[in-house]
Amino acid sequence: MTTFTGLSGVALAANAPEPPLSFGEALGTGGSVIVFGLAIVFVALGSLILITYVYPKISKMLTGRQPKERESNKACKSARKSEAVSAAPHAQAAKAADDTALIAAITAAVAASLGTSPNGILIKSISRARQNIPAWGRSGRSEQIYSRF
Repeated sequence: MTTFTGLSGVALAANAPEPPLSFGEALGTGGSVIVFGLAIVFVALGSLILITYVYPKISKMLTGRQPKERESNKACKSARKSEAVSAAPHAQAAKAADDTALIAAITAAVAASLGTSPNGILIKSISRARQNIPAWGRSGRSEQIYSRF
């Protein structure tokens, strides 16, 4: 092994193997790599967010007008409002007819499942069942219902 003196006057050894890192040094090196990697990822994500936020403003500034999509959305909204105002009386009559048909269909289904005539069945209220039931609850309920057939 040959030694030579560097510019600072420190003796350096050529072809000297590096001693293995201690546990603390290895942990510090790994931690610095992780922090550096996370910093790069967050800088990249921040720049993407900034680009997507600024891009429409730059596009508007260069072209001097709004995108066509937004203009068409405004036209659609105004058309829907005018249709809704003109169709309001007809909608109430159609809803009443739909409710009557819905009540008749539910009455017939209940009568068929009970095996009786629909004349003796009175439906007092109709409400939609809640849908916030977990999957295992729905599965158990359907399993019990279908096991009876």
